[in-house]
Amino acid sequence: MELVNGERVKSLVKLISGYNRAAGTDEYHKNAEELADYLSRNGIASNSISFKKYESDGLVKYGNLNTHKIWTRGESSLWLKKPFKQFLVSTREKPLSLVFGSVPTEGKKTYTLVNYDDNNYEGKIVLTDKHPSDIFEEVIEKGKARGIISCHMRMKNEDIGRTPEHLFTLTNYLRLPYHDRAVKNKAFAFSVTYELFDFLKNIVKNNSKVEVEAEVNSKIENGFLEVLEIDLTKGEKSRYGMITAHLCHPSPGANDNASGVALATELCTELMNDEYLPVKVILVPEFFGSMPYVMELEKKDELPLFTINLDMVGEDQEITKGTMLLTETPPVLPQKETELLYHYLNEGLPSYGFFPLKRFYRVPFMGGSDHCVFSAYGVPSPFIGHLPDKYYHSDFDRVENVDPYEFEWIGNAVLKTLNVNKRKEEEANISVGSQLIGRFLYYRQMLAGKPGSYELIQRITKTFEVEKFNIPDIAKVDGLISSQTPLVPKFEGTIGFDWQKELPEELETYKKEAGNWAEFINIVSNVTGSRESVETLTSIYYKQSEEIISRLVDYLVDSGYFQT
Repeated sequence: MELVNGERVKSLVKLISGYNRAAGTDEYHKNAEELADYLSRNGIASNSISFKKYESDGLVKYGNLNTHKIWTRGESSLWLKKPFKQFLVSTREKPLSLVFGSVPTEGKKTYTLVNYDDNNYEGKIVLTDKHPSDIFEEVIEKGKARGIISCHMRMKNEDIGRTPEHLFTLTNYLRLPYHDRAVKNKAFAFSVTYELFDFLKNIVKNNSKVEVEAEVNSKIENGFLEVLEIDLTKGEKSRYGMITAHLCHPSPGANDNASGVALATELCTELMNDEYLPVKVILVPEFFGSMPYVMELEKKDELPLFTINLDMVGEDQEITKGTMLLTETPPVLPQKETELLYHYLNEGLPSYGFFPLKRFYRVPFMGGSDHCVFSAYGVPSPFIGHLPDKYYHSDFDRVENVDPYEFEWIGNAVLKTLNVNKRKEEEANISVGSQLIGRFLYYRQMLAGKPGSYELIQRITKTFEVEKFNIPDIAKVDGLISSQTPLVPKFEGTIGFDWQKELPEELETYKKEAGNWAEFINIVSNVTGSRESVETLTSIYYKQSEEIISRLVDYLVDSGYFQT
């Protein structure tokens, strides 16, 4: 049953990556309309395709997420003016050079350029290798600088050649805060190549006064975020599955995430057939579109049984050096869909005889995409994607880096997971059953004698469906301890990002991992309402000391995110 044509999916990636898909903009809408038209021309009924709109003005909050203004890039440029005049960069040459959220300069303006370590920022432009958002408060809000020039690269990785020095002509996709308060600072920023950064750094070092001329044109306004929903449920309101993919990101963004959108769109033409579970496919602005959408479903008691999140699914592994990952669903949520997906991904793994030709790993739950939003509402949401990626969030994320065979491998596994008859096959059920039983037994052993273990065993007995296997006493565990302390989120949905800004010193070492832990803590606390259960399971799941996890929970409680 090989039903996905990778070349067709790649052709959609070409289409999507040509649009600058900043959420809420005209181009985002045009791209979504183009996809809706593609679906109609391929047999999807027009009444199954709809646009959901959600307000975004920098003031409205959805759960724990502050919305932002709608930002549209205009033609902008940067020149060196003193000690000599030289063109540096423009959006014509490098569209990503203007950082998202930049406020217009209202014409050409001249500014003194200083290094970040200068500390005297007022009215100047600051040259740095740090992320503009990370230093926004220090440099713009407190230091009164007018702008930032940065070559910052996220997720640097020497092993795959992802460093500024290796990719010295690459321009990174960067953002400034552009909620209501941030916009009032009237700041802007340029993302430059490491080659240009090094040139400017030497200019500043060897000259007493350096000036640059900047012209920034952009539009920042109140608006709406759009979710494109393809409803193939045939009227089913609760017993249905879902596929999610985020449509936002600037051009080209071929792998992140034109690939996920293209595959999800192409799958619709097969999923309308009766042999599949009722399903919805949603194409969203990442987090800020999925959050209000899920809140709406929850209010109507119409949450899906599960979602499959497609994010960066088309990578040519040899070019991007990426590895295909399936992230697990936290143990307190139903496990069957993740195990089915894992089974069919393994079954279809491209191979030469017994030798795998692709890298594929199953990894613990991690945050960073729309599956977090659904998981926070108790909806199991396995994530499929590739990381690390040599060209992540850059103008090198192009359609040439896409592999049609990767689409076929992943797409066919998703279809089999959703196929009613395939879900009944004995081989699949034996494979899934053995995984469920084995993992349950692991947690049963690890939880014995731990605080909060009583609530956890009660929960995972259901999520791993172990009672249906008729194994005597499989759920019987001695030495279970009930929880004594409640732990409940004070917000709705995903925990978001703001909590990470001021981590205590003892947690700074774990900053990368802490984002995953906090989302996991949120999910487990939503289900169990128990601090002991949260700390015990998080420690076991991530193989981290209970002391560190407890300290993170203390910080989240003290910061007002949870009550206990």
